[in-house]
Amino acid sequence: MIVHKTPSLTIYFGNAQDALFPDQYRALKDIDLPLISIAPFDGMRKLLHARSLIFLDQVHKADGHVITSDCEDWKSFAREGDYLISRLPHVGLGIMTADCLPIVCYDRQHHALGVAHAGWRGSVGEVGPAMLTHMQKEFGTHFDQVQIFFGPSIKPCCYQVRDDVRKAFAQSPFADEIIQWHGESYYFDLPGLNRLMLEQMGVSKEAFHLDYNVCTACDEHFFSNRRQKERAGRQMTVACLS
Repeated sequence: MIVHKTPSLTIYFGNAQDALFPDQYRALKDIDLPLISIAPFDGMRKLLHARSLIFLDQVHKADGHVITSDCEDWKSFAREGDYLISRLPHVGLGIMTADCLPIVCYDRQHHALGVAHAGWRGSVGEVGPAMLTHMQKEFGTHFDQVQIFFGPSIKPCCYQVRDDVRKAFAQSPFADEIIQWHGESYYFDLPGLNRLMLEQMGVSKEAFHLDYNVCTACDEHFFSNRRQKERAGRQMTVACLS
C-alpha cells in the first residue's frame, strides 16, 4: 500500500493485499451494516480517521455524486457512478481499480475533495474534467488552485490496445501524444491523457503528483486485468478530508 498523508488530507492507494473481488464486494450492498465495519474496509477507520466510507457501482462513464450530508443512508456499491465529491471531513471516498486510473483532486482553498475512476471509456467521456466541473459548481473550486494525485494504473509501457481504442480517440486534440505505434501494435497513455485534459481546463503542471502512478501491469504487487485477466481482483483507493 501507499499512503499520502498531510494535516488536511489522507489518501490510501491499496494493492493486491486488499484481496477484493467484484462479486464479493458488490454483494455488500445487500448487507445492512456500515461498510467501514466490514473487513478489509474497517482498516480505513484508523488509517484515515474515517467515520464512514462510500463506494459506487462503477460503470465506466462520467457521472458521479456529491456527498453533502453524512452518509448513513448510502449503501456502498448500490448507486452507479464513477466519481464522488465532498467537503465532509472524516468521510472516505473510494474507488476500485485493476489497471484503470484513480484520480484524486484536492481543492485547498475550499477544503473539498474528489475521487474518480478513469478507464479508457470513462476517459472518452472525460470523467476527470466532469468531476472538476462538478466541484466548481458545488464548492466554487478554481481549477488553478487544486492538487491532483494519480494512483497506480496501467501505463503506456504495457497498455497495448486494439483499433477500437485508437478510433475512440481519433478526434482528440491529444491523439498523437496518447496513442503511439510501436512494433506492430498501438499503445495507449491513460494517465497522460487524463493529465492533458485536466491541464486544458487550467490545472497547472505543478499541481500533479505522479509519484504514486505505478504501472499495475508491470508491478506484481498490484492487481492487473491486463496481466491476470479473469483472475484479477481489485485494489482500493480511498481519500478522506481531516
